[in-house]
Order: sequence, then C-alpha cells, then structure tokens
Amino acid sequence: MPAKTVDAAATVEAEASPVDALQQIREARRLIAELTPRARAAGLSLEGYLALTALSGAPDGLSMSELAHATGATPPTLTRHIDTLATNSLVFREIDPEDRRSTLIHISRLGQSRLRAVETT
Repeated sequence: MPAKTVDAAATVEAEASPVDALQQIREARRLIAELTPRARAAGLSLEGYLALTALSGAPDGLSMSELAHATGATPPTLTRHIDTLATNSLVFREIDPEDRRSTLIHISRLGQSRLRAVETT
C-alpha cells in the first residue's frame, strides 16, 4: 500500500480507513503534546527539537532542502529555526565540499547534549 504523507508527524496509508487515519492523527497530537514541554524545558522549540533529531541521524550533515523534507518545515521557517540553533551553538553550517553552492547543517556536541536532555526527561 502506498503511503501518503499528511504532515511530518503522521503518515496515513492511502487505503487506510478513516478510523485508522484519525487514530494516527490523535497519536501525532499526543506526541506533540508530550514533546513540546520537554523541548521547551531544554530551551528548544518543537521545530528545533525535530531539526536536531533529524541531524543526529546524519553524520555527514544535511542540506537545508533535505532537512526541510525530514522535518516537514517550509524553507523560510526552517531557516529561522536553524539561525536560532546556530546562534546557540547547537548546529553549525559547512559549505558542501561536493557542491560549493550548497550548505550542510551539522549538529554540534552541545546540540547532541541538548537533544539527549529532551529525550531523557
């Protein structure tokens, strides 16, 4: 069954029943409600937490378009969040060595530490 992405937090099977889809949406909302205060307690927005989570699984970094796809954020929104994370030394930018027109975003050690703080609370 092909999957149709509704948003970054929920994926609904194309042939799923409305009840199944509603259960997935409720689960996504529950996760958001659970993660938001934990992220805020660590000094992060939910979007910042999602970006750090995506970057933690990418040792070679991610381009902004890859990160936008991974988090479901629009490029302008993601840029603001990455700027904030970079200002707080949680991520850093690097010119892509394979395409100097592109920038790669990496999670820093401090960002990894902050991510662990959210995940262990």
